[in-house]
Amino acid sequence: MLDSRLELPEYVHRSYFEALVNSLIPRDYLINGSEVHIDIFDDRMEIYSPGGMPDGTLIQDCNIKGVPSIRRNPVLADIFARLGYMERSGSGLSKIREAYEFSANYSQDKAPIFYSDRSQFLVTLPNLNYEQLHENETPSDKVADVADQVADIADISERQKQILSLMEIGIEYSSNDIADMIGLKGAMTRRLLNDLVDKGLLNKTAETNRRRYLKVPLDK
Repeated sequence: MLDSRLELPEYVHRSYFEALVNSLIPRDYLINGSEVHIDIFDDRMEIYSPGGMPDGTLIQDCNIKGVPSIRRNPVLADIFARLGYMERSGSGLSKIREAYEFSANYSQDKAPIFYSDRSQFLVTLPNLNYEQLHENETPSDKVADVADQVADIADISERQKQILSLMEIGIEYSSNDIADMIGLKGAMTRRLLNDLVDKGLLNKTAETNRRRYLKVPLDK
């Protein structure tokens, strides 16, 4: 049997990274005496940013997938885009929610919450491990179950099983990242990754040279 594990992080890396980037770029730097800060509680993480939406709307009343990209600080946004920390299309809020939806222990009551008013923007990220999804199932049971599922996938190669066992849930990987992890040339790795995408075992985030791959939880 192929050794494998399922990561069950409390918070999704991609989500809190995007939330932090989105709190630093559009915050209102004219508000004195306030700053971006992160508060971590037992059941949630809250990322606070001074200043509401640039156009005065309330984020809780908006369709997250249709929020227009309005730049309060265009120079700062351009710098972060050039560094590769954000996309120019302003899709960060959708990324936060979608990354949670691909997590192994996600449920609808653990979706990220967005709130804004005139003076603040707040992103609340629930702790995915705060409560068990199944009363009679422990995290170790879930890890064992998914390890068996990885080993039992008959229509993928041993290299692809190795890729799935090394990738962690909620973290984006480039093809070069994976190539380095398994010691294989980039072109060959890309073919393996694209085949896993076709089989529904990986998701890809773009069709450009910034493409990243996300592992799909096997128990979903």
